[in-house]
Amino acid sequence: MIGSEFQVSRIMSVVALNGQGQIVHSLPYPNSLRTIRITANQTNGLFTLMEGTIQVGEGMQLHIHNREDETFCVQEGQIQFRLNNDTFFASKGDCIFAAKRSLMAFRNKNTTGTRVLFFFTPGGIEEYFYKASPYFAQQPPNTNVTDKFAEDYGMELFGMPIWDDAESATKTLVKHID
Repeated sequence: MIGSEFQVSRIMSVVALNGQGQIVHSLPYPNSLRTIRITANQTNGLFTLMEGTIQVGEGMQLHIHNREDETFCVQEGQIQFRLNNDTFFASKGDCIFAAKRSLMAFRNKNTTGTRVLFFFTPGGIEEYFYKASPYFAQQPPNTNVTDKFAEDYGMELFGMPIWDDAESATKTLVKHID
Protein backbone atom coordinates (compact mmCIF):
# COMPACT_ATOMS: atom_id res chain seq x y z
CA MET A 1 0.00 0.00 0.00
CA ILE A 2 1.69 3.09 -1.20
CA GLY A 3 1.72 5.82 1.38
CA SER A 4 1.50 3.61 4.44
CA GLU A 5 4.49 1.37 3.68
CA PHE A 6 6.68 3.86 1.86
CA GLN A 7 8.05 7.15 2.96
CA VAL A 8 8.87 9.19 -0.10
CA SER A 9 11.80 11.53 0.35
CA ARG A 10 12.12 14.50 -1.97
CA ILE A 11 15.57 15.91 -2.55
CA MET A 12 15.58 19.49 -3.65
CA SER A 13 17.38 20.21 -6.89
CA VAL A 14 20.66 22.09 -6.59
CA VAL A 15 22.24 24.49 -9.05
CA ALA A 16 25.90 25.23 -8.33
CA LEU A 17 26.91 28.04 -10.66
CA ASN A 18 30.48 28.48 -11.82
CA GLY A 19 32.50 30.02 -9.02
CA GLN A 20 30.04 29.09 -6.27
CA GLY A 21 30.97 26.92 -3.33
CA GLN A 22 33.17 26.96 -0.27
CA ILE A 23 36.93 27.04 -0.86
CA VAL A 24 39.04 24.80 1.37
CA HIS A 25 42.73 23.99 1.67
CA SER A 26 42.71 20.27 0.91
CA LEU A 27 46.34 19.12 1.17
CA PRO A 28 49.53 20.31 2.89
CA TYR A 29 50.77 22.28 -0.14
CA PRO A 30 50.63 26.05 -0.70
CA ASN A 31 47.62 26.93 -2.87
CA SER A 32 46.16 23.41 -2.62
CA LEU A 33 42.64 24.75 -2.90
CA ARG A 34 39.43 22.92 -3.73
CA THR A 35 35.88 24.20 -3.96
CA ILE A 36 33.11 22.22 -2.29
CA ARG A 37 30.43 22.69 -4.97
CA ILE A 38 27.60 20.47 -3.68
CA THR A 39 27.36 19.18 -0.11
CA ALA A 40 25.83 16.14 1.53
CA ASN A 41 23.26 18.42 3.16
CA GLN A 42 22.12 19.51 -0.29
CA THR A 43 21.81 15.92 -1.59
CA ASN A 44 20.25 14.23 1.44
CA GLY A 45 23.62 12.55 2.04
CA LEU A 46 23.86 10.97 -1.41
CA PHE A 47 27.10 12.63 -2.52
CA THR A 48 29.57 15.48 -2.20
CA LEU A 49 31.02 17.22 -5.27
CA MET A 50 34.35 19.02 -5.07
CA GLU A 51 36.52 20.54 -7.79
CA GLY A 52 39.95 22.02 -7.98
CA THR A 53 43.18 22.67 -9.80
CA ILE A 54 45.99 20.30 -8.84
CA GLN A 55 49.28 22.19 -8.91
CA VAL A 56 52.45 20.67 -10.41
CA GLY A 57 54.12 18.55 -7.73
CA GLU A 58 50.97 18.34 -5.61
CA GLY A 59 49.52 14.98 -4.65
CA MET A 60 47.71 12.92 -2.08
CA GLN A 61 49.52 10.22 -0.15
CA LEU A 62 48.47 6.58 -0.24
CA HIS A 63 45.19 6.35 1.58
CA ILE A 64 42.00 4.37 1.98
CA HIS A 65 38.48 5.74 2.38
CA ASN A 66 36.52 3.31 4.55
CA ARG A 67 33.24 5.22 4.29
CA GLU A 68 32.92 6.47 0.74
CA ASP A 69 33.68 5.69 -2.88
CA GLU A 70 35.62 8.37 -4.75
CA THR A 71 35.30 9.19 -8.43
CA PHE A 72 37.80 11.45 -10.19
CA CYS A 73 36.93 13.14 -13.51
CA VAL A 74 39.90 14.86 -15.14
CA GLN A 75 38.68 18.09 -16.77
CA GLU A 76 42.04 19.43 -17.97
CA GLY A 77 45.61 18.17 -17.88
CA GLN A 78 46.92 14.87 -16.60
CA ILE A 79 47.11 13.14 -13.20
CA GLN A 80 49.20 10.14 -12.21
CA PHE A 81 47.24 7.61 -10.13
CA ARG A 82 48.07 4.69 -7.94
CA LEU A 83 44.96 2.55 -7.48
CA ASN A 84 45.52 -0.67 -5.56
CA ASN A 85 48.36 -2.37 -7.50
CA ASP A 86 48.10 -0.29 -10.67
CA THR A 87 49.88 2.95 -11.54
CA PHE A 88 48.74 4.95 -14.56
CA PHE A 89 48.14 8.42 -15.99
CA ALA A 90 44.63 9.79 -16.54
CA SER A 91 44.07 12.68 -18.95
CA LYS A 92 41.31 15.11 -19.90
CA GLY A 93 38.00 13.27 -20.16
CA ASP A 94 39.10 10.21 -18.16
CA CYS A 95 37.16 9.17 -15.05
CA ILE A 96 38.42 6.86 -12.33
CA PHE A 97 36.16 5.13 -9.82
CA ALA A 98 37.86 4.07 -6.59
CA ALA A 99 35.56 1.89 -4.49
CA LYS A 100 35.72 2.38 -0.74
CA ARG A 101 38.58 0.48 0.86
CA SER A 102 40.70 0.88 -2.31
CA LEU A 103 44.32 1.90 -1.75
CA MET A 104 44.94 5.05 -3.78
CA ALA A 105 47.18 8.05 -4.31
CA PHE A 106 47.51 10.70 -6.99
CA ARG A 107 49.85 13.45 -8.07
CA ASN A 108 50.31 16.03 -10.77
CA LYS A 109 53.75 15.20 -12.05
CA ASN A 110 54.23 18.01 -14.55
CA THR A 111 51.02 19.35 -16.15
CA THR A 112 50.11 23.00 -15.53
CA GLY A 113 46.41 23.74 -15.15
CA THR A 114 45.22 20.25 -14.25
CA ARG A 115 41.60 20.40 -13.09
CA VAL A 116 39.65 17.55 -11.48
CA LEU A 117 36.11 16.93 -10.27
CA PHE A 118 35.87 14.71 -7.18
CA PHE A 119 32.62 12.85 -6.39
CA PHE A 120 32.33 11.23 -2.97
CA THR A 121 29.48 8.79 -2.34
CA PRO A 122 27.88 8.86 0.10
CA GLY A 123 28.41 12.50 0.94
CA GLY A 124 29.78 14.00 4.12
CA ILE A 125 33.53 14.08 3.54
CA GLU A 126 33.33 17.86 3.18
CA GLU A 127 33.12 18.03 6.98
CA TYR A 128 36.67 16.65 7.09
CA PHE A 129 37.87 19.34 4.67
CA TYR A 130 36.12 22.10 6.65
CA LYS A 131 37.92 20.99 9.82
CA ALA A 132 41.31 20.28 8.21
CA SER A 133 41.48 23.36 5.96
CA PRO A 134 42.82 25.86 8.54
CA TYR A 135 45.58 23.41 9.54
CA PHE A 136 46.57 22.74 5.91
CA ALA A 137 46.70 26.52 5.37
CA GLN A 138 49.27 27.03 8.14
CA GLN A 139 52.91 27.26 7.11
CA PRO A 140 54.18 24.76 7.86
CA PRO A 141 50.94 22.75 7.71
CA ASN A 142 49.95 20.97 10.91
CA THR A 143 49.57 17.44 9.53
CA ASN A 144 49.44 15.88 13.01
CA VAL A 145 46.02 17.47 13.45
CA THR A 146 44.82 16.79 9.89
CA ASP A 147 45.90 13.14 10.12
CA LYS A 148 43.77 12.77 13.26
CA PHE A 149 40.81 14.36 11.48
CA ALA A 150 41.33 11.93 8.57
CA GLU A 151 41.17 9.01 11.00
CA ASP A 152 37.98 10.47 12.54
CA TYR A 153 36.41 10.47 9.07
CA GLY A 154 37.30 6.87 8.24
CA MET A 155 40.50 7.40 6.27
CA GLU A 156 43.73 5.48 6.68
CA LEU A 157 46.95 7.26 5.62
CA PHE A 158 50.12 5.45 4.51
CA GLY A 159 52.55 8.12 3.24
CA MET A 160 53.63 9.02 -0.28
CA PRO A 161 54.16 6.12 -2.68
CA ILE A 162 57.32 5.51 -4.65
CA TRP A 163 56.14 6.45 -8.12
CA ASP A 164 57.21 4.13 -10.92
CA ASP A 165 57.14 6.52 -13.86
CA ALA A 166 58.35 3.92 -16.37
CA GLU A 167 55.50 1.57 -15.45
CA SER A 168 52.93 4.40 -15.59
CA ALA A 169 54.06 5.54 -19.02
CA THR A 170 53.47 2.13 -20.56
CA LYS A 171 49.95 1.67 -19.18
CA THR A 172 46.79 3.04 -20.63
CA LEU A 173 43.69 3.64 -18.60
CA VAL A 174 41.67 0.43 -18.60
CA LYS A 175 37.92 0.80 -18.65
CA HIS A 176 36.01 -2.06 -17.06
CA ILE A 177 32.42 -2.68 -18.10
CA ASP A 178 30.80 -5.68 -16.49
